[in-house]
Parts: sequence; structure tokens; C-alpha cells
Amino acid sequence: MPSPADDIRFLRLTEVSSEAILTHMRHPRLAEHMPLLTFEWTPDRVAEFVAAKEAMWQRDGLGHWAFAVGGDYVGWGGFQKEGDEWDLGLVLTPERFGLGLPIARKALAFAREDRAFLS
Repeated sequence: MPSPADDIRFLRLTEVSSEAILTHMRHPRLAEHMPLLTFEWTPDRVAEFVAAKEAMWQRDGLGHWAFAVGGDYVGWGGFQKEGDEWDLGLVLTPERFGLGLPIARKALAFAREDRAFLS
């Protein structure tokens, strides 16, 4: 029987409903794991967030994705350039926290093949 990790898909954040992201980012368990989560997420905040993450793709050649398993949104994350170095971050829905390692492996495999990451 295949595991959920076998069906991980990377989508652009623009391919996911704003409501899914809003519900995810308002989940009370996220605040326990994200000390920088100091503001309330609103529909406008989601639109700003998606635009900012999409701009990273244009600026740096890599950026953030939405993650899906079996067609269901399970979180977001990806690469962000900090100075000359790349950071990888994942923000998963609490019921899918266990997918962090397989998603990270898939993201790193993608980055190893990407010229933007290698430069």
C-alpha cells in the first residue's frame, strides 16, 4: 500500500484556495511552532503573502510551494534566499506534521537540479 509520502505534489501557492491557506495559518497549533506568527491572518494578509512568495520565484529563481497529498492541501514551504545562502522552511498542517522529512527530501532533490539554487 502506498504511503502519503508517495503522492506528495508541489503546486504554486496561486493554485491553492486562499481559504485553505487562511484556515491553515489560523490553526492554534501553528503559533506553538512559529514564534514569529505575531499577527492575525486575514484574506488580505493571505493575498499579500502569496504575492510576496511568488515574487521570490521571479527574483531568485526558487521560492515557496503549496504541498498537496491526494489532492488535499497539507501546507506550504520552500526556499528563500537570505543574503548568499538559501533557507528551507516548511509549514505543514498539524495533522500532516509527519510529512516534513519526505517533503524536505523532495524539495532538496528539486533544488539540486535547479540552476538558481546551484549558483
